[in-house]
Amino acid sequence: IREFFDKMGFDIIQTEGDWQPGSFTHQHGYLQDMYKVFNHTKLQRAAPYTFWLEDDFPIIVKNPTYKLNDLFNIAINVLHQNPSIMTVRFFREGDGDATTPGIDLTEHLKIAMPVFHFNPNICKTSDLSSAINIIINNWKTFQNVHSEQSFTIASSMIKPPDFGSK
Repeated sequence: IREFFDKMGFDIIQTEGDWQPGSFTHQHGYLQDMYKVFNHTKLQRAAPYTFWLEDDFPIIVKNPTYKLNDLFNIAINVLHQNPSIMTVRFFREGDGDATTPGIDLTEHLKIAMPVFHFNPNICKTSDLSSAINIIINNWKTFQNVHSEQSFTIASSMIKPPDFGSK
């Protein structure tokens, strides 16, 4: 994965930690990594959008109408045109997710509101930087909250969710 994104001109910030999956050491380590990434000055200055991808989550584009780059462009356009939307989520194999509230853009993309997911997504860098800083600066409140839920709570403190009502 790293080679692919290097060739496409992405800057990669890699972190490593000593934590155990499924435990709060995992949650804490993950949040510390996100703090490192989203407070990286080069990222904040140069990247209005961040592609969030864990290395164990492949995206398989089954619909021949789309290429992965098309899906990136759709997601970025939605974020650019909608200030209240923070993230557009990718689905693993274009199988959708009926359990997550939000708006389906394609069988591969969803605006998942008001829930934040660590599944692959393109997000607004400034919003996630603000959210992780809220979490770290209020650690006593968030230390026993699942990391995805922490981002959901913190991001709602930045801007209230907008479900399309005007």
